[in-house]
Amino acid sequence: MDVVTSLLNKLNSGPLIEFIDFDRTELVRYILNHYLSEENINYISTNFSEFIYKDDFIIALNQAGQLLSYIDVCNNKIVILYFLRNNNIGIDDKIEIIKNKISSINATDLKEYILAVEEVSELASIWDGKYPSVDTRPKEYLAELLVQSGAAKRRKDNKIMLHS
Repeated sequence: MDVVTSLLNKLNSGPLIEFIDFDRTELVRYILNHYLSEENINYISTNFSEFIYKDDFIIALNQAGQLLSYIDVCNNKIVILYFLRNNNIGIDDKIEIIKNKISSINATDLKEYILAVEEVSELASIWDGKYPSVDTRPKEYLAELLVQSGAAKRRKDNKIMLHS
């Protein structure tokens, strides 16, 4: 692997992940961690369903500080749901993803995104006529986003309900 990485470092341009044998796990991870170029990100996005290093991709995006900017421009529901369900992404970032998508998606997708985040999934029950409690900091923040977006309204008993 040392010989390969030294060759990669001598290239005039970064290696393209699409030309790497995915059986070479160590090499794929090295490229994700050191050559996360726009071309590589676009290739992974286009082939996300088949890409077997999804978690490594998320970790690399996170470490590069590109996670939220990537998901901001992503309109692929499968990718967004995968990110929202992933344990390598913290609750604050998951809520930030929902915050950034809330104004551009319909109520069905919003409910699905909220259901994908275990820590706040109970709040999605407003679409089922229920009044979930807002009893944690993540729920409080998301509830406020739902109220601000006009999807929900607060009740006096620290619960929220669907805004009709």
